[in-house]
Amino acid sequence: MKLPLSRFVVFAFALAPCLGIARAALAQVPATIVEGAKLVSVYSDDRFFEGPAWDPKTGKLFFTAFGEKNQQILRLDGPGKVAVWLDKTEGVNGMYLANDGRLLGAQAYGHRVLSFAIGPDGPSDTKVLFDDKSLHQPNDIAQSPSGDIFFTDPRFREGADERRVRDHDEGTGQEDHPGHAGAQWAQSLE
Repeated sequence: MKLPLSRFVVFAFALAPCLGIARAALAQVPATIVEGAKLVSVYSDDRFFEGPAWDPKTGKLFFTAFGEKNQQILRLDGPGKVAVWLDKTEGVNGMYLANDGRLLGAQAYGHRVLSFAIGPDGPSDTKVLFDDKSLHQPNDIAQSPSGDIFFTDPRFREGADERRVRDHDEGTGQEDHPGHAGAQWAQSLE
């Protein structure tokens, strides 16, 4: 199946030279991209953007914005138009739409993994899935079809240290974390 490149978006930010790299990379367009498709910038400002996650139920794109003194989760409402979906996120960086339709977030400065129910004007319910102050800065996050949640926890000066976490068991309602018999909430992947 060929995907029109117009379905892909680029976030332009203060590091404009990155766009030149993206254009150069497109010189070798994969066979899955329709020939002649154009790369489109749908939003830009002077902040650093990360963690785009698409919600098919709302038809909206959510992404994180890192400003000098604040971090936010933004919702793209149209070309050039965003709404602050969550303010003062304590560094939520990577995000991922979970299997249950909730938005997962890796919180760098709060040292947590969070789960947000997607409400129209912000999270309608926030759950802390993992809270460990010994984490460095949780960064990127993903979930497998079986429900395992993976996130990176880089030591930016020393290299990356990846960890694995598991969400609660939907069948029993128990969470897999230290304190439950035999459970391993986080384990280093080596």
